[in-house]
Amino acid sequence: MRTRTRFTLSLLVVLPSLCASHGGLAEPLVRERLCRRAELDFGLSLPLELGGPVIERARASLELSDEDVAPSIDWAEAQRRQDAIDRAAMQGSDPRAR
Repeated sequence: MRTRTRFTLSLLVVLPSLCASHGGLAEPLVRERLCRRAELDFGLSLPLELGGPVIERARASLELSDEDVAPSIDWAEAQRRQDAIDRAAMQGSDPRAR
């Protein structure tokens, strides 16, 4: 077996489990790219009738820009919104209704 083929087969086994076990620790962009590549490899290993939808979803995700895959989050704004929701809940109103 060629080394590249053996390496690719190893990735098919390792990447999905690596993504599942440690993906949550990675930056969102890295996790998304790593997991979608593993998903694509998995889909390609299946017969087309089974792997087709998996391949289509993974390729569509991999074609997205970095910002679309893992948009930047303004944590201060997120906290402000959460605080407003918490205050409203304590007062019995819904700030989203405004």
